[in-house]
Amino acid sequence: MIHASPLSLFIIALCTLGVPLLGYWAGRRADAAQFLTMGRGLTLPAFVATLVCTWYGGILAVGEYTWQWGLVNWLALGVFYYIFAGVYALFLSDRLRRSSALSIPEEIARAHGPAAGRLAAVYTLLMVSPAPHILMTALILGGLVGLPLAWSLPLTVALTVGYVWKGGLRSVVVTDQLQFLLMFAGFGLALGWLILNRGGLGWLAAQVPAQHLRIPGGLSWSTIVLWGFVALWTLVDPGFHQRVAVARDARTARRGIWLSIGCWFVFDALTTACGLYARALLPDLEQPLLAFPKLSNLLPPVVQGLFVGGMLATVLSTLDSLCFLSGTTFSRDLLGRREEQGLQTRVRWGVLLTSTAGALLAWKMKSVVQMWIVFASLGVPVLLPVLLDALWRPSAPRSRRGLTPGLASMGAAALVSGGWMLAGLLRHQDGWPVYPLGLEPLYPGLLAGVLALTGWRGISRRAQSRACHTPTN
Repeated sequence: MIHASPLSLFIIALCTLGVPLLGYWAGRRADAAQFLTMGRGLTLPAFVATLVCTWYGGILAVGEYTWQWGLVNWLALGVFYYIFAGVYALFLSDRLRRSSALSIPEEIARAHGPAAGRLAAVYTLLMVSPAPHILMTALILGGLVGLPLAWSLPLTVALTVGYVWKGGLRSVVVTDQLQFLLMFAGFGLALGWLILNRGGLGWLAAQVPAQHLRIPGGLSWSTIVLWGFVALWTLVDPGFHQRVAVARDARTARRGIWLSIGCWFVFDALTTACGLYARALLPDLEQPLLAFPKLSNLLPPVVQGLFVGGMLATVLSTLDSLCFLSGTTFSRDLLGRREEQGLQTRVRWGVLLTSTAGALLAWKMKSVVQMWIVFASLGVPVLLPVLLDALWRPSAPRSRRGLTPGLASMGAAALVSGGWMLAGLLRHQDGWPVYPLGLEPLYPGLLAGVLALTGWRGISRRAQSRACHTPTN
């Protein structure tokens, strides 16, 4: 529970309600092009603000991980993502911006046929599920007003879907710029107050467990390596793809990603430090996921209001983007309805449908970290090999029929990662899956996808070579 004074509640209400109001206002000028793609004219400041916000939504999970494990949070949930974002800027951003495809399933469909595109849409829907961020927002709102999760989940959906329904991508991008400011202001002020009034870094080091300031600390290196592979999500993240696709040009996208990495580094410093203060000041916390909400109770009213407002801004800025992405993926890519007439209406209904499904999933799983690992373990192996293949082979023949190399890769990865996960769940201990060979499903799934892609491509080449050398009468 968040114990907020009237002044704190007033500031939180301004921060929280200001976002949908701004979204509605921006949505008034959203024609079909602005609604779906921002006219593919996203400028550098808007690009940085929306990418930074969209990619940093798991604020409660960051607090939880830092409270439990300490500074290693920065490596597990930060550094690996910087590395792959840099890879994205160096090797993928130009290729993606030059492509006419607006989504990952569309890119895969162009290279490997419509069946591969539909399967990619299914797994993209998994990757853009708003469920984790609906859960985090619901927990914060429920803690503020004392609502049970059954009530705060639909409230969260209503708060977000309204302005996304109205203005689409334009509303998302405009509100992200306000939320960018709230994120940094809230956590920056909270950290400053904690340093001045609770103790500096020397005091903090003396208050937290020694292993919290070491790497790997209490974690095993195998767990950290797993998080490194989970960070491959960056390369197949639909939000990254969408922002790059609608940037003004390739140079804007490339520069914007590098600037975003710098912003993430600074924000990670703020959040990790606040998480360590939560550990020092709340050593007996029963629910680590509530480390930041509980920490807010120790702040003065104005700082508390901005801190909670910054938390909500961090989560909502990702949630609204995922609601829009899931709606467009469902309407354009899964249903295969890309014609412009009526597309805006179909996307709106897709947003409502997928957001409602996300709320139901959040109610069922109730663990942000669990959802992240499950989604990455199933989605990354299926999407990553074929997306890279599609981008790196722009001149390859576009097969429209039969079992293409991409479809073979996706099918193999889906079967292996899904089967591996099911085997682990059937052999669970104390509620945790026990996977064959001790390997997370992401590893064998990714290996199966790569082997199937290269193997099937080799088979196709040999078949074509034989056909070319077969004498005809």
